[in-house]
Amino acid sequence: MHDELWDLERRLWLEGREAYVELLAEDALMTFPMPGGPLDRATVLDSVEGTTRWEAVAMDDQLMRSPAKSVTLLAYSAEARREGEGYAAGCSSLWQMTESGWRLIHHQQTPL
Repeated sequence: MHDELWDLERRLWLEGREAYVELLAEDALMTFPMPGGPLDRATVLDSVEGTTRWEAVAMDDQLMRSPAKSVTLLAYSAEARREGEGYAAGCSSLWQMTESGWRLIHHQQTPL
């Protein structure tokens, strides 16, 4: 499970809209720095449409907690790069195991 969830998390950084369609729960919420703010699934899907994805991401200081059998929290510091520009943030993601596999129910980023 450990590597699987980190691989899914990485996909959301590096892959396009299709990964979000597959991995976001129907009631997912994501919170990004302003002007992003809290976004629901539909808004997230619209925002990644045609957006240049990150070329690389390093996820350090990884922590994983499972407060319930079907729920796992990931927390980490991310350093990402695209088109020559860098971005660093403290991140947390809450994943839930469903009949269809792991689905992201919440993600939050705080710029470092």
